Amino acid sequence: IPFVRQTATKEVEQTNNVEKQYNKAKELLEHGISEEAIKAFNQIADIGMMEPQYQHYGCEALKILGEVYETGKYERIKAKVDRELAAKYYERYIKLVEDANILYKLGLLMLDIQNFSKAITYLEKAAALNVAQAYMRLGDIYEKGLNRIDENGMKSDFIVPIDIEKAKSWYQKLADKGDDKAKAAVDRIEYNATHADSIEFEEVDKIYSRISENFAALAEYTCLSR
Repeated sequence: IPFVRQTATKEVEQTNNVEKQYNKAKELLEHGISEEAIKAFNQIADIGMMEPQYQHYGCEALKILGEVYETGKYERIKAKVDRELAAKYYERYIKLVEDANILYKLGLLMLDIQNFSKAITYLEKAAALNVAQAYMRLGDIYEKGLNRIDENGMKSDFIVPIDIEKAKSWYQKLADKGDDKAKAAVDRIEYNATHADSIEFEEVDKIYSRISENFAALAEYTCLSR
């Protein structure tokens, strides 16, 4: 019995210590002591990943760290924006908790850092948890395709090719749930499929109109300059 009592006492002490660490990290956050707060939340995140009984604290720490590096701030603490690091914290978080909003956020972050395969995976998981924006984003991805953009702003060939059927499928899934924007997207795709020639003509006509306007403006400027 003394051994059991001693073990229980140690567990309570450890829980109290983790809670104290978390409260200290929150205090640092409230006072805007960024570097120390981030260090403290990292320690709590590590504990939460390793010890299931402290998972709650770990999850909170990982969400805070993710937001700090995603946006550059969280309440009163600040850090340099680092979306790759933010994504890593959110990935650790979703290993502990199934969170639809974080899955969607991860999908967008992965698009931003051009990890397209992971982006699609996370968006699909978010859609499976009924995040409407995830359906729309997936539809948009397949409707327009995805290219990588280098540091000079140059686009690569399509990494994710245009696939109108897939795009329509994602829009349709959400439209079937009664979403008006998704219904409009399905209607647009169906219209485009049957009016390709007229749309192409309209686009060409717009281009020629802009060229004509530019020439007219240039001619007017030349006349005024003389």
